[in-house]
Amino acid sequence: MNFNDKRYIYYLIEKYGYSDVFDFINEDASPKQVTDAIKKRYKAEIEYYEPGTKGSKRRVIEPVAYGLSKGHNPVVRAFQPMGDTRSETPEWKMFRLDRIRNWKALRNNTFEEPPGPEYPKELQVKKYNPDGDKGMSVCYLNADFKRKRMTNDNILKYNEKRHQEKLANDPMYDFRKTVDNAIDATDEIRRRMRWAEEDKKRRRR
Repeated sequence: MNFNDKRYIYYLIEKYGYSDVFDFINEDASPKQVTDAIKKRYKAEIEYYEPGTKGSKRRVIEPVAYGLSKGHNPVVRAFQPMGDTRSETPEWKMFRLDRIRNWKALRNNTFEEPPGPEYPKELQVKKYNPDGDKGMSVCYLNADFKRKRMTNDNILKYNEKRHQEKLANDPMYDFRKTVDNAIDATDEIRRRMRWAEEDKKRRRR
């Protein structure tokens, strides 16, 4: 079956249920997940594909900026303290979102402005730039380390308050959100199917 066939996407949702399929695809990186990690300053564990290598490599990163590369690809700037990579760690790195095959939010593993005092002195001079990112053509979001991080309880209260405000303004908000998520989910499934097909072609070469 053609991986771009809509019937296959509907088959997956019908067989496994929308929530299971949505949880499955949410392991990948999306702008929403990246920006959430930047705003709340928690680490993420990712599997990253680098052209010219076999498979995806697992890394732990501290995301600090989200934007577009000079090649106009969505990217995240992050400090990588550890992980499987061809280049050195710990080090600042830029990751393309379309090459992140798995995104695991480590919400209980927060961080302060990197690099911390535990890293070598030669790395200390490579401080985080709060004014943007020279490696990006556009920077949509930069971490604000001067702002006090909200506790989990405060975040839950804030989110619930915002949710109630949105419902008051639009009683159909939850329904519209579910529809939007379903559309996003089918787009993500198509992307995963395309990756699977590309991986098969690479193995045949």
